[in-house]
Amino acid sequence: IDKNHILILNKYPVQKGHMLLITNDWAPQNEWLLLEDFKALSFVEIDSPGLWFFNSCANAGASQPHRHLQLLTRKNIRSICPRQNIYEQCLLGKFGECEFRAQGFGVIERKSIDSKSSGEFLYYNYLKLSKILGLGSPDSSIRPLLPYNLLITPFWIALILRKKEYFHGFSINALGFAGYLLATYESDMNWLIRNGPEQLLKGVISKQ
Repeated sequence: IDKNHILILNKYPVQKGHMLLITNDWAPQNEWLLLEDFKALSFVEIDSPGLWFFNSCANAGASQPHRHLQLLTRKNIRSICPRQNIYEQCLLGKFGECEFRAQGFGVIERKSIDSKSSGEFLYYNYLKLSKILGLGSPDSSIRPLLPYNLLITPFWIALILRKKEYFHGFSINALGFAGYLLATYESDMNWLIRNGPEQLLKGVISKQ
C-alpha cells in the first residue's frame, strides 16, 4: 500500500479476513498516527470497507509495539458493529467539547469513503478529537498524553480515552467499544451478568 505500508492477514484473527495495515519501516504504536497512515487506510477501504480499530499502547489493548491498524471487513456496512447505535445517537445529540470530556470519548460524522481527500479528513478529525479530549497534539508532545482507542467506520470516527486495559478479569481493547468482548477463565462472568457490559467499559474509560 503506497511506499509506506503493507497489508497482511492477521495471524490470530478474530474473524475471517481480519487484516493488519502495518508500516514498512519501524514506527512506534504509542506515538502519533500520521497523515500517511490515514491515506493508506482510506486507499484500502475503497474496495474493502468495514470496521477499523487502533489500540494506542499496552494500556489500550495493543499487543505489539510496531505500528499497526486493524480491519474487520464487512459485506453489510450498515451493520458495522453492535454498539454503532450509541455513536449514531451521539452524533444526533451533537455533543460539545465539555460533553465529550465528561463521557471520555468523542465521535465525528463521516460523509464519504470514496473521496480522494478521505485520508486528510480522517487525519484532521483525529487531531481535532485528540485536542478536544486532552491528548495534546503532535506540535506539543512526541506521543499522546493518554492511552486511547480509535474506531473508524464509513459513517463515523470515534476516539476513546483509556486509563487501564483490564477490569474484572477482562482485557479490553478497541473492539470492546465496538461491542465485542473476549472472556477467559480469569474473567468474572458473574460480575458481568450482574452489572452489564456498559459498566465494564466504563471501568476502563478515562474521563477528563
